[in-house]
Amino acid sequence: PNGTLWLGSLEGYLLYVPKNENHAIALPSRELAGSSIEKILPVNNDSLLIGTSKKGMLAYNTRRNTFSQPLLHNRNGSPEIFVRDILQYNPGEFWAATEDGLFCYTSSNVRQIRKIYGDLYSLSDNALYSISRDREGGLWISSYFGGINYLPNRPLQFEKYYPGPRHPSFTGNVIREITKDQYGQFWIGTEDAGLNKADFKK
Repeated sequence: PNGTLWLGSLEGYLLYVPKNENHAIALPSRELAGSSIEKILPVNNDSLLIGTSKKGMLAYNTRRNTFSQPLLHNRNGSPEIFVRDILQYNPGEFWAATEDGLFCYTSSNVRQIRKIYGDLYSLSDNALYSISRDREGGLWISSYFGGINYLPNRPLQFEKYYPGPRHPSFTGNVIREITKDQYGQFWIGTEDAGLNKADFKK
């Protein structure tokens, strides 16, 4: 926001580089202590959403230098959730890819979506890495063990893509990142098979 570069550390430090400066300033906080910062999403000119490894997702007001309480809680009521990625879908609507499934957050409601064993249209895995949105409003979600999940705009029924003969250029199982280029091709960063390129619409 406002030309400021925001950074997060593995030790839980939130840092910023002011506009036209070349050095980072650390903001130690008890709210982030003991948790690595995995994702920083600017929301507006004075607000960030921060995804962490042990404190879930928090909002930070850059003007007041204040943190919210944890915004996500799992089925047991605990905010100790490993948040890998955060996406703003609409104003006030955010989706988070976590180690405990997929969360949809608004100021009035939080929904947790997990794998349902035996349900062919549920998430393929609860350990999620990244989330991105396509031009049709669908969500692409990469997972650790369950390939790629696609949630069309909507109902809540996931399509799944796995390595195999149907998509021979898609060979990885452990998916870290996914993005779509201008030609409709998907570029997939994996931990076990390098960089894959695939066309899932064929």
